[in-house]
Formats: sequence, structure tokens, C-alpha cells
Amino acid sequence: MVISMLSIFQEYPFIIWIIVALTLLPMASALSEETPFPDISFQEFSQFISQNFNPTISLASVLCMLFSITENPDLLALHTRQQNARFPGEHSTMVSAWIWCLSRSI
Repeated sequence: MVISMLSIFQEYPFIIWIIVALTLLPMASALSEETPFPDISFQEFSQFISQNFNPTISLASVLCMLFSITENPDLLALHTRQQNARFPGEHSTMVSAWIWCLSRSI
């Protein structure tokens, strides 16, 4: 196996140059702009639910909202990004169609 690879490299030296050239190409990586979901106590969460929603809200509805928020941080970061224009030519939008659909489904 090793001998056959060496013989290929000896016969075709341009393969080595191609491999070297490919390893020298610049690569891109992205850093996440989002922060982790805050660590709140159950008591704070319970107070928030009781103050902002009807007292007859079901546990299933509360858990659906909680999991929708915690499992979709990219969507919430996108919504925040759409509300705050950063670059020239961008337009801020308060409510986009997909956030409206998410809120209606919840």
C-alpha cells in the first residue's frame, strides 16, 4: 500500500504540488454571535408565566413555548439581527413573516 503510493508520487510529482497547494489555501470559520440561554430558576420562570399569561394556561403550552425558545436560538438571533440594521442599505423590520408564523403557531 505504502510502496504503491510512493511509486504514484514518483511517477506524478504534480500530485504532491497539488496537495501542498490545497493545504495552503485560506479557510474560513465563523464565530457564533449568540449567547447561551440564561440560567434562570424555576421560580423566576413560574413568576414570568403567571404574570404574562392567563392563569389557566396548560403545562403543555408552557413547555411548548419553552422548548421553542431554547431549541431555536438561531432563529431568535436572526430575528434580533433583522430588527437592528448594522450596515448601510439594510432596513430594520420589526416583525418578519417567519417570526409571525412562529408566534401564531405557539
